[in-house]
Amino acid sequence: MQEVIYDYILSHRKKDGTLPKTFCLPQDETKNGPVFVDGALDGIAYFHTVMNNTPEEDDAFLTRVKTILSQVFHTEQEEELNKLGEELNTLSQDGRMLPHIDTIQQYIQRNADTLNGVALYHFASQLLTTSKDTEAVKLGLSILELFHTDQDASLKDIIRILSRCNEFTLFGGYVMRQWKHGNEDLFRTLQEVDGWGRIFGIELLEVDGGEIRAWLMAEGVHNTILPGYSAINTYEKT
Repeated sequence: MQEVIYDYILSHRKKDGTLPKTFCLPQDETKNGPVFVDGALDGIAYFHTVMNNTPEEDDAFLTRVKTILSQVFHTEQEEELNKLGEELNTLSQDGRMLPHIDTIQQYIQRNADTLNGVALYHFASQLLTTSKDTEAVKLGLSILELFHTDQDASLKDIIRILSRCNEFTLFGGYVMRQWKHGNEDLFRTLQEVDGWGRIFGIELLEVDGGEIRAWLMAEGVHNTILPGYSAINTYEKT
């Protein structure tokens, strides 16, 4: 999309901070083929396909991300970090983030002794609010999952806002799980999404009280995709 994703989401929020039930990120009009609702491509991959069986050396998505991160690891200039972020504005052309989460996080962890952690944190954070590419936003969230973000109030607000878009609920939920009260944040988020975001979020949600259990019993299988996706999780958690 041509607009910064975070700005697009902000511009469509209602007065109460929620997104309209019909909200969906703009589709790439240059591509022919079916139109998917937010989160659908990740949902199809997660539930119906082998996540990733491409050798790392032949994986264009992984190669591109590693090339960018290897520069981020040793960069201190904000201007340079911004340029590197802009290079990811077409990342989705090379693939999707979901099947690469573990590999990319392991790559970062292997370089933990030599990388510039402050630069990486800044780079990941700015991807959330400046990127025009869905997969670059997800990359930023996946990187931040490795950091202690619970004390960064402004960043947490950004993650909450992104997570109320079905495209990012899963990735935002991964980060929320690291917060002291992250399960409460995830629960509030799931009450505001009703598509793929709700399906993914229920998988992450912990039943730590009667309110969550009651909500799951009443609403757990209700989504705009297919009740069966959440049925087993809802049953097992209630």
